[in-house]
Amino acid sequence: MIYAWKTDEGSVAYAENYSPVDVVAIEVTTLPTEPQEAWDIVGGVLVVDASVTSAINVTAIKAKAGELILSRIPSYKQTNYLARKSELQDALALNGVLTIAEQGEWDFFLAEWTWVKEVREMSNTAELAGTPVADVVWPL
Repeated sequence: MIYAWKTDEGSVAYAENYSPVDVVAIEVTTLPTEPQEAWDIVGGVLVVDASVTSAINVTAIKAKAGELILSRIPSYKQTNYLARKSELQDALALNGVLTIAEQGEWDFFLAEWTWVKEVREMSNTAELAGTPVADVVWPL
């Protein structure tokens, strides 16, 4: 985990697996390039402009969606799936029908693609709604 907070001197500090005791730190997955303009310390508590927390949350949601997709279907499998799908399309065009085994592969690829679209849709919905990444209910 990476935490970010604004120090009493006005600079922004970042640390992995650490947050200062006297301020509230927010978890970030991608560090904003210029967060200082939207951050302030009020009574020892970090106050972050909503646009910054929204951007951080959107980044976290996108990262989680990508992580889920790649953990289920790594890049090499995606490449292999596309190549095999092309072969199946050629077989269907040539023969007019797929064998039972080929149809099973086709159905599997469609089910995987449907799941990817569900993850992406959940990501888009959560981003628009401002749902914290920890509260997103991802498709299984």
